[in-house]
Amino acid sequence: MDRPGFGKWPPRTWLLDAGPEELPGIERLLAAAGLPVPQPEDPPVTFLVLVEGDEVVACAGYEQYDDAALIRSVAVADGRRGAGLGRRLVRALVSELFGRRVPEVWLVTLDAMEFFAEFGFEAMERDEVAEAVRESPEFSLHACGNGTWMRRRL
Repeated sequence: MDRPGFGKWPPRTWLLDAGPEELPGIERLLAAAGLPVPQPEDPPVTFLVLVEGDEVVACAGYEQYDDAALIRSVAVADGRRGAGLGRRLVRALVSELFGRRVPEVWLVTLDAMEFFAEFGFEAMERDEVAEAVRESPEFSLHACGNGTWMRRRL
């Protein structure tokens, strides 16, 4: 049996609000997944990451906008996909936002509607996106204009 610190995989560490030392690993993971990498001028992104050994193997982030949050950048390293890490990340972020009493969570996706629907997210029309979330850089990205906006009320 593979457990953290035993067997095939190196020790695991889950971090909420990852620090600057994880940023290069997060950026590599996002770039490899074809996802936007947060820029210095972007609103702050809080990342939940899974670190194995010294490698970031999964990450998910959110941005806070008034009474709404925007989940962005859910990514799992190629060799680790299919192990449920993405699901654990999304569950953890939703739980964290619920604990912070955020009433609604938004995201935009090009191809993962079914995945996020498993967590209670519903497809919404672009013009229904919360006004505060419309101020996010993702709302104005060309690729996101073609994406499906989804919302979950907490």
